Amino acid sequence: MTRLLSPRNLLRLLTEWALGCVGVLGAILCLTTTFHVPTPGAIYVLVPVLMLLVCTLATLRRGDIFCSVVGCLLLVVMLVFQKPLRHSAVNLWNILAWNYAQGYERLKDYYPPDMELHYGGTTAILLFLAALETFFTGLSLSRWRRTWPVALTLSLGILPCFILTNTLPGLVPLLMVVGSILVQVLSQNPRRREPRDTGRAVLWGAVVSALLIGGLLLAFPRETYEPPITWRQLTEKLENWQAKLDNRGNEAAGLTGNPDDVVLRELRSLPNHPMEVMQIRTDYRGRLYLRGSAYDSYDGRKWTRTESGSWDLAAAYPALGSAASPSYFMKITPITGESLYYTTYELLTLPEGAELVGDAYLKNSDTDETYSFTFSPDASSVPAEDAYRRYVESACLELPDAETKQALRAWCAEHLGEGSLQLPVPNRAELISDAVSRAVEYSRNASVPPAGADFALWFLNDAETGYCVHFATTAAALLRAVDIPSRYVSGFICSPGSDGFVKVTTLQAHAWVEYFYEGRWHRLEPTPGTATEFSGSTTPWVRPQPVSEETEATETVEITEITEATEEPIEVTLPEESTEPFVKPTRPTDVPEPSEETTLPAEPTQPKAPSRPKKPWHMPLWGWILLGIAGLIGLILLRRQLVSRARDRKLQRLQGNEQALWIYRRYRKLRRRLGEAPEPEAQRLAKKACFSQHDLDPEEMAYLRQCLDRSVSDLRAAGFWKGLYYRFVLAII
Repeated sequence: MTRLLSPRNLLRLLTEWALGCVGVLGAILCLTTTFHVPTPGAIYVLVPVLMLLVCTLATLRRGDIFCSVVGCLLLVVMLVFQKPLRHSAVNLWNILAWNYAQGYERLKDYYPPDMELHYGGTTAILLFLAALETFFTGLSLSRWRRTWPVALTLSLGILPCFILTNTLPGLVPLLMVVGSILVQVLSQNPRRREPRDTGRAVLWGAVVSALLIGGLLLAFPRETYEPPITWRQLTEKLENWQAKLDNRGNEAAGLTGNPDDVVLRELRSLPNHPMEVMQIRTDYRGRLYLRGSAYDSYDGRKWTRTESGSWDLAAAYPALGSAASPSYFMKITPITGESLYYTTYELLTLPEGAELVGDAYLKNSDTDETYSFTFSPDASSVPAEDAYRRYVESACLELPDAETKQALRAWCAEHLGEGSLQLPVPNRAELISDAVSRAVEYSRNASVPPAGADFALWFLNDAETGYCVHFATTAAALLRAVDIPSRYVSGFICSPGSDGFVKVTTLQAHAWVEYFYEGRWHRLEPTPGTATEFSGSTTPWVRPQPVSEETEATETVEITEITEATEEPIEVTLPEESTEPFVKPTRPTDVPEPSEETTLPAEPTQPKAPSRPKKPWHMPLWGWILLGIAGLIGLILLRRQLVSRARDRKLQRLQGNEQALWIYRRYRKLRRRLGEAPEPEAQRLAKKACFSQHDLDPEEMAYLRQCLDRSVSDLRAAGFWKGLYYRFVLAII
């Protein structure tokens, strides 16, 4: 205790106490000023008293035991006052969450603007948080003498102020925390190795921190501060990231990308986050079906694309080269590169560099390159050759087994009638498509069949909802059951605007059916018209009704209500805005009424335009990064100088054998960095200095100094990285 009360130790204790108090109070005040929470007055007494207690006990010889006792007391307090602490913590959590929700659009439904918040009920948790931060901060400063535990502890009060909030903490509390941490960083090495120089190191650190913070405030005033990323930008980045993560379900469903198999058992709910896939420019104004890939092999659980057939372009695209009129042009710019070309039907020309793989899709080698082609819905196609017909009849009529085909035919006979099976192929296909679209309700949140069940039969008999994959698979299976070759197709569906431009997103990913008739493939749409991909939005789209100028100007609206009794229009008169007479506002008594003799000032013929306020300059994000790197380099250089000077002063204060032992320890550390052991003579002299009562003679001291200087030279010459490591890293630590 007597040693603790010495002037140097007392100064060090008061310095650590002041640093800890400033940091903890700043962290708590940052929290209260950011979220407008009342600051407990008791905190200004609790923090200094508890900080002094912890710093004093941590400095004593049995500091670990004493600090453990204080920590146990804090734990007992938490257990005794568990109920009020829990209630206060819930109030503080609601305040934080409500503030986050006001900036994050997707959370607003959970925390409405009129939610009742109890700001006064956070006192208990703030006091406990202050006590907890005080305990660990004091322990880190006086016992461990390290900065990173202090920064980690103070982050409990600082991080909530900068994570998803629209406000900033008060300037004074923020400077208190930043200044405290900066001073601790700059003075960490002297506080650990030279406790006597703690006061001087803290003073120099405070001066450097004040100059640095003052310069930043002068260069970049707080009024001109803008966060590097705004609420809207952060929300967009998070939603884009979530869209990329969620839209992997489209790839698993075979709606996007180019998978070899569409595994129906692994279907998931479709994501509702649109992610842009491509941009289209065309002179066609109708609905576009952009075919990506077709799948012809169905086993009841998945669709598989076969690529064994070697067909020419005429078999897959029979309209190529024809001079159809009118012809339309399409240019597609992919956003997310894929290994296939998306094309319409009735192609007149192919994208440049397209490679036909089987008859399923066009392979794209340059996934990011813009491509174009021409097409014509009125193009006349040449029937396919006999070899291609035989391939289609053998591959696109397969079903898992005879029982499945019989069950599907029975369903058609029951819902379409026995006579429907004898209708022409186009009529039969349309009846099946219409029946499938009315079988269940459309939903993006669809379930999957049980293991081992045939997908089409399960969908017709047991499913309650489904989306385009379900409808297309079932329709294709039913067409095969009634002897119509068919296959499953994936791609996108969109409608260009009046300017011929459209952005295609993952919400417009779609699946449909193709059936083979008269030597060519025909498109069939079995998905209900309520499908969200038709509008490209997950919310129902309602066409706005045009309102004429006459309707807006009149106050009488005619509403035609058609009933069984009358079809005459019913006239509804809207009430007037106010029935009270208009009262002319009175002029102030001190302003006289203008008379005939009064000459009013002439109005300026050319009014002067108001000057636009000059927009303050804001530091861009890259500027902050460069400034942070420059500041970090400056701090490293400054700390290197301070550590080097402190080491030289310590060496000068030491005498005799103490100086020899310090030189040997430094020499041994450098030899270890080189991967070598100290010389035997140096080890002998170190043992002599440690155990002998006589000081080393000047020649022996000179030998140890030569060993140290030689190690420094070897380390500098060991290579660029080792030299850099010695000059900066070892010099700092």
